[in-house]
Amino acid sequence: MALILGLNLNKRLAVIVWCLTLVISGYYAITHLSFEANILKLLPKYDSETTSALIDKASAKINDKLIIVVAAKSQEIARKDFLQHVVIYQKSGLFKQIKSEIELDQYQQLYKELLKYRYLMMAKDDQLAVEKYPDFNYFIDMAAAQLYGLVGYEQHQISSDPLFFFNHIINQLSEFGGLQIENDDGLFYVYKNKKHHYFAFAQLRESAFSPQYQQNVVDLINTSQRQNNHSDFYAFGSILYVHQAYLQAKGEISTVGVGSLIGILLLFIIVFRSLTPLIISISSIALGLVFALAITTLVFSKVHLFALVFGSTIAGVSIDYCFHYLCESVLNKDRKNIIPHISAGLIIGFASSAMVYLGFVITGYQVLAQISLFSICGLFAVLINVMLLFPLLVKSKSMHSSNSMLRMAGLLINNPLAIFFNSLPKMIVLFAITAFANWYWLNPNDDVRALQSLSSDLQQEESYIRDVLSLKADGRYALIHAKSIDELLTIESQVIAELRKQDKNITGISDFIPAIEQQQKHQQFYQKLYQSNVFKSYIINNGLDSTIITSQLLQVNEKRQIDYQLFENNAIKNLLTQRWLSKVAEVYALAIPLTAGMKISQHQQVVIVQQAADATKLFAKFRVKSLNIVIIAAFTLLLLLAFFRYGLTKAMHIVMLPFFAGLSALLITQICGFHISLFSILALLLILGMGLDYVVFLCEAKNSQHVMFALMLSSITTVLSFGLLSLSSVAVIKSFGFTVALGILTILFIAPAILNPGKTDAKQ
Repeated sequence: MALILGLNLNKRLAVIVWCLTLVISGYYAITHLSFEANILKLLPKYDSETTSALIDKASAKINDKLIIVVAAKSQEIARKDFLQHVVIYQKSGLFKQIKSEIELDQYQQLYKELLKYRYLMMAKDDQLAVEKYPDFNYFIDMAAAQLYGLVGYEQHQISSDPLFFFNHIINQLSEFGGLQIENDDGLFYVYKNKKHHYFAFAQLRESAFSPQYQQNVVDLINTSQRQNNHSDFYAFGSILYVHQAYLQAKGEISTVGVGSLIGILLLFIIVFRSLTPLIISISSIALGLVFALAITTLVFSKVHLFALVFGSTIAGVSIDYCFHYLCESVLNKDRKNIIPHISAGLIIGFASSAMVYLGFVITGYQVLAQISLFSICGLFAVLINVMLLFPLLVKSKSMHSSNSMLRMAGLLINNPLAIFFNSLPKMIVLFAITAFANWYWLNPNDDVRALQSLSSDLQQEESYIRDVLSLKADGRYALIHAKSIDELLTIESQVIAELRKQDKNITGISDFIPAIEQQQKHQQFYQKLYQSNVFKSYIINNGLDSTIITSQLLQVNEKRQIDYQLFENNAIKNLLTQRWLSKVAEVYALAIPLTAGMKISQHQQVVIVQQAADATKLFAKFRVKSLNIVIIAAFTLLLLLAFFRYGLTKAMHIVMLPFFAGLSALLITQICGFHISLFSILALLLILGMGLDYVVFLCEAKNSQHVMFALMLSSITTVLSFGLLSLSSVAVIKSFGFTVALGILTILFIAPAILNPGKTDAKQ
């Protein structure tokens, strides 16, 4: 640290302070490290914080559910196996509750709670009838027909609801579940596809994004599927997809980490013929990663696994610093002045890489901000390790240089591409052609689904369950928010009225818990109806107790208003679990599921959410924004390098070389059929940052052949780190890895162009 700042501080003190920093960061990482596997957290945030908060709340309601299904051709077998599974799942302790049957006591509680507000409420069909049939005869005729068709309807129920309006409200409530489920002796049941299906709905006890909890739930499901010999067992829930994403990310981190480690191990043995420099370098990088994890956890609380996959690739970047020290240690006779020889190149290289990574933060996308912070902190820690600890740990006499690789480095300096790109005018022309080709041919695909490779088995199970339950998979819904519940219900009723013109079966919360104004209209209607002569005739003609007339008039004339605390009632909350979002970000909110093709007029307090399509649009927006950042970063670096170090002409050459390498890699990625998206632009940003290191190291080299030797080694490790990502099953990661690896190989061959032609031996 003291060396970077150029201060004449006590080196021993600097080493002690830095070692203490590493110990503290290691302790913090161990005690506070928490991973995030939620795939939804990868999605960019909406411009409105309120919208993002509402969507997060709606998503959370979906993510804590698990549907389990037992199916068999024999109803007896299906029912028996289902009940056994329900008992096992209830005893597992993994779920808050498991609903496998209709809860009659809850319906009784709901009935009792709503009964006192019955003259302020009206079922949607009755509301439509009021508009269509202004006189009361229609309702009297309907009630008479229903009265004669009743079976098992008790006298006290007829007395309290003689025209069955409240009965209609209660019957309508079943529509809020959105599921077409039958009843077999109280159990949730559907007969379809020549099979008997029994369903249970489980609420998760812990977060669906807790890796250990995921594993416990998945193990339980796997056990159920193995033990079901006579029936079929299915499960469907977000936790299964999240677990798959976690295992996928974990596997790919292992692939990158282990693959890089094996490659670096072989490289060290071949080049240095000793494990000592390998152990020192790997330890340095490991400490850098721990430091990066600690800082990222401190800032973000949780580190997303997707960010960790990308962040783990800094092992291949930070090894560059180790190689520069080790190669100089082997090849430079003046071993006491190794740091002064390489410090300028290391510091400028780190600064340029850090500036490029900072571009990730400007996008405003939290996962990219995590990648940025993780990478910068990791690179910084490794740089400090090299400059403070390597002089104490590395003993150059234990290493042996490889003369053949040194000769190869000399050949790379004078390779035809380096000679061709040595001319700045040629460089400018070819750069312009490549930039135009990218603009003309690149065909980005910002589909959010490319973020995850979905299991075909999980998709098949989900499709089967959706088909049996007749669940619509459109995934669109309207989010409505307002500062008060009354305003919220008023807006919802307007939206429902508009949607009902497109689908008469749609139901809203305001259909049975209306806003105050609508409550008053309902009460006025009931008052007029129960005071009418046709109602009195209905009671008398059907032999009902005449006291009903008096009691109805007394009750209907009571001044009353629905207490919105009703929404906190457990029975109501369970009924509206997917609709009512309660209070979010200082506003009240609810959701209305939409079917395909439904349209709503633009309203400031209504947001149409279709997460896949919306996220795809956001990714397209962030891709354009990231491309602008790449261009801004290039110009910023050009100006800084020109002003502080190299002058305009040389600075142009320095910046254009890695930029050209990135554009070329991007074009070849497209030609090879890889996925082009936001992350491809980020790959271009990384190539620019790492490529600048290569060019700057050569510019600052005291001996260009020694530096080229180190660059050759570091490029191999970088290609290993990023190239292994191209084996990923996730399209964006595969493309990202391929583009970066190709870009680094390109810059390796053209970076020596910064050296003067015909004078490449001058620094040997």
